[in-house]
Amino acid sequence: MRKGMALAIALVAIAGTIMVIQNAKADTTPLVIVGYVYDTDGTTPVAGATVYIRDQDTGAWGINQTNSSGMFTVDMVIKNNAPWAYWFDGDLLLGKAYDGSRTGSNSIYINKTQMAAWGGYLWLNFTLGTPETTKTVGDPQFTKYNYDDGTANYGYLVSPEIHLDSPVPMLSFWTWWQIEGVNSSTHDLMNVYISTTGGYLDGTEILIDTLNPLTDPGGDETTYYGSSGFNTPPGWVYHEYFLTAYSGENVTVIFEFDTNGTDYNYWEGWYIDDINIGGFGDDVEDSSAIPPYMGNWTYTGYWHVTDHRSHTPGHSWYYGIEHNYVTSQTPFNMTAAGGYNNITYHVWWNGTWGDWTNYTGNFTLDNECKHYLEFYAENGTNSEPVRNQTHYVDDTPPIYELVYDIPNQTINGFPATNCSNGVWFYINDTGGPCESGAEWFNYSVWWNATGPSGWVKIADVSVHDNDAADLDKRVGYITVHLTFEEECYHELIWEITDYVGNNATYDRDIAVDCSPPILEKEIGEPHVADTPYGEYQWLTNRTPIWLNATDVGCGGGAGIKELGYEIWWKRNCTNESEAWNTTRYPVVIVQDNG
Repeated sequence: MRKGMALAIALVAIAGTIMVIQNAKADTTPLVIVGYVYDTDGTTPVAGATVYIRDQDTGAWGINQTNSSGMFTVDMVIKNNAPWAYWFDGDLLLGKAYDGSRTGSNSIYINKTQMAAWGGYLWLNFTLGTPETTKTVGDPQFTKYNYDDGTANYGYLVSPEIHLDSPVPMLSFWTWWQIEGVNSSTHDLMNVYISTTGGYLDGTEILIDTLNPLTDPGGDETTYYGSSGFNTPPGWVYHEYFLTAYSGENVTVIFEFDTNGTDYNYWEGWYIDDINIGGFGDDVEDSSAIPPYMGNWTYTGYWHVTDHRSHTPGHSWYYGIEHNYVTSQTPFNMTAAGGYNNITYHVWWNGTWGDWTNYTGNFTLDNECKHYLEFYAENGTNSEPVRNQTHYVDDTPPIYELVYDIPNQTINGFPATNCSNGVWFYINDTGGPCESGAEWFNYSVWWNATGPSGWVKIADVSVHDNDAADLDKRVGYITVHLTFEEECYHELIWEITDYVGNNATYDRDIAVDCSPPILEKEIGEPHVADTPYGEYQWLTNRTPIWLNATDVGCGGGAGIKELGYEIWWKRNCTNESEAWNTTRYPVVIVQDNG
């Protein structure tokens, strides 16, 4: 029976969609969950325990305590200043019971048919002492933060309803963000609302700020707009708003993030910390809160609590996805607290679930790309709800594209550039099916003035993703422009490494031609060089003139591409006041072999 339930949870987790709040009020049918909290023996009711239940698909939640008989009732519809609730048939409810330091967990799917059979409510019991599995991912691993799921997505972070007692109440918070640099004024919107109707998006909410710029900064796919400005490393910034107009009222604060499109969603997203609403704090750093870190906030879409960044050390609210990348050699370890008998897990890959397996020691994920990992622990009288996590296996090294500035040529069979131009390296990790991103581009430059051997090292450089030398600010993309001061033969040797350690080494010999061609002019007969009229060359309209151009750069140079000349004329060359006629004869340009 246990494994049947685990399979059901797995299938729903895969089919889950973005959690959104509809622009309508909550279902008028109350969603009521009733049940008992039992002691660790599974039979003795516990009075005064706190029960917290959250809809994993919409963010709706409810909280209450057990009575003297150990029974509780949690109403997921607005009640006692709880935020709004919105639920659908088939949503997954996760619940937790707290009695001092002891906890118990359980889950259930909303089933309207079952609710009708049970008199309009759902039944969910808890037993304290639920084992809790801790999964540890070894190295190598890397977590990439963005809000890119291939769709246009949005979500809301909503405070509890708060009474503003102060005559001059304020809303304040610290925030950090990084969004697209193309259409920053109309996409990846970061809106802040005040609601006096319980947080419903019914048209009565008031937009008090949009953190986006008023105009687009003119960036491209490689640039971003952040909390410190355009293409400038983001920092934490402080915002505050006077709510005097709402003094004495009940208000709800709503933070909305809306991509408004599917492009350029690979930036990090939006963090909010240290929220204060008329003296009410968000408690997001408080691990003792019920439930831990979340307080009584409603969150949908990709809003969640993270310890990746925070203004006050600890946690913050974050809109984004945390993509975890590993290799097929990364060890996974599981331990459980609470006196457990067994930990069981199974893995999904490429459309197929593996068999449930008893955990006996470290294991790895063998195939590239997305894996779902589900696991739970049990202790005979109790078992924790099945946990579902996603990991991406990346065993493929990054790739590169090498592009020469124009003009470029070949010298003795080697690609050639000059000392004014150079070469571009474009490094990315798109060669595999599930890329963690390029992290390092390490290169050395070797040189010889006479030939492509006997090299002398003249440079050894390491470029990390998004450091000063990287011209592409996307995570996992490195763009570097190399130029050369020394003429003649160079060998480039480079190693590229992704965020989970996959790497590859390459080399390329090139030539650098920094010397301009030599131009010689030869005047045939008849001509007179020295006359009483100065340094003029006197000749006839039959006198031939030869122009000879020779390239003398590295290895004979890249060769002459073209030679051009123009002839100026004036009637009396001894009259300095007479202007030269520069258009009497056309400009002539002769192409090599033209």
